Amino acid sequence: MGLVRVPTPSFTSGISPELTRDHECDVLVVGSGIAGLSTAYELARCGRSEII
Repeated sequence: MGLVRVPTPSFTSGISPELTRDHECDVLVVGSGIAGLSTAYELARCGRSEII
């Protein structure tokens, strides 16, 4: 296999506002695809606090 070129992302690092305080939650879900959103939904139904 040869080298693979990866496209440059079309976003910049300043899209999301900078965090100005600490956030607390029971579970941190990394990823907002179908698995991450389904997990967050089920956690919320069970009364857990989550951050996606």
